[in-house]
Amino acid sequence: MIRKVLLALLAVIVAATIGGYGKERVEASGDQEATKQTGSSEGSPKRVAEDRVVYGTSFVNPLVEISGKVYIGQKSFVAGNTVLKAQGGRRIEIGNQTNAQDNVAVKALKRGTTVDDETSLAHQAIVKDSEIGDFVFVGFNARVENSTLEDGAFVLHGARVENVTVPENAFVGVGQVVDKQSEADALPTAEEGTEEFRREVLEVNEEFAEGYIELYREEGEEALTGIGPNPETSFNPKEIEPEVPKDLAVGRFVRIVGDVRIGENSEVGRRSAIRADEGAPIVVGENADIGERVTFHALKGTQLKVGERLTAGNDAVLHGPLEVGDNLRVGERGVVFRCKVGDNVTVGDGAIIAGPVGKGGVPELEIPDGTKIPDGAVITDQKELDGVLERQEQRQ
Repeated sequence: MIRKVLLALLAVIVAATIGGYGKERVEASGDQEATKQTGSSEGSPKRVAEDRVVYGTSFVNPLVEISGKVYIGQKSFVAGNTVLKAQGGRRIEIGNQTNAQDNVAVKALKRGTTVDDETSLAHQAIVKDSEIGDFVFVGFNARVENSTLEDGAFVLHGARVENVTVPENAFVGVGQVVDKQSEADALPTAEEGTEEFRREVLEVNEEFAEGYIELYREEGEEALTGIGPNPETSFNPKEIEPEVPKDLAVGRFVRIVGDVRIGENSEVGRRSAIRADEGAPIVVGENADIGERVTFHALKGTQLKVGERLTAGNDAVLHGPLEVGDNLRVGERGVVFRCKVGDNVTVGDGAIIAGPVGKGGVPELEIPDGTKIPDGAVITDQKELDGVLERQEQRQ
């Protein structure tokens, strides 16, 4: 568990002085809000970034918003547009070898919030006034509020956990709501197979911390914001610049990273992230309309390919392995992961598709042409998909 170590303020730590792995936390307190998309409006990028990029051996993207008393452990990674907000004298503590992905929100509003060692907060997850133990996983668009997740808890995408203590190694399924202690006590134990997945996520993000620090040292803050290359890692050993149209409409604080290829006449909304720094390439066809705070990412060794005329609502997550046809519409806070999607498919607001993985890591779930996934639906296997298709046919 996190050692409650009070530290003297280390306001400026340059990358050249990074030391070995330790158990200390580095304080990142004060108001630190993203104010630009690329570069610095005053002074050199390096001078600005030193206050808010390298914390010991941890990396915090300069587009992260930090306010209040925030403490960050060693070898941790915090991706762009994450919010770390502590108010009223409360504090947030982030552990060692822990990661928070794009557009995660960690808040301490009514009580302190801790996220302990070797824990992963996936894209768009929200943790508020809670205690998160060691080796915990919190999935895409999941929400944890006024709760405790004990060591080893595994909370999947779109789940909601409120006002309970989730026992050690407990499993919360996709879209599951746990807001009574009796429900939390009855949760099953996470399968042993989840450990390998969690370890790989942690290893990837530890490399990200090292790689992005090195990228900053070599190229400055401009390489960490806006449109730029991926860092060099064992799984992506070569820096690649994105291929985007000259007239691409890009909102403020957008991150487009690595081997990303976007078609003509496309638009990417404010604070969205298209990161091909792990799985690559990420390909988005022509005439894409991408809303605000949308995340595109892919697991190591996988790809994400989307056809033409994509519409993605605010806070949606599209994550590889994923192959998508033309005319996909994803509603707000929708999740599309580990599947093959046909043409003219609609995924409703808050709906989640997260299919199983077959041999060789290939997704087994295929969404047929013309499928309409209702708002709030959860599709994790063929049986659940068949139920949706049957109801759709009955309505026609």
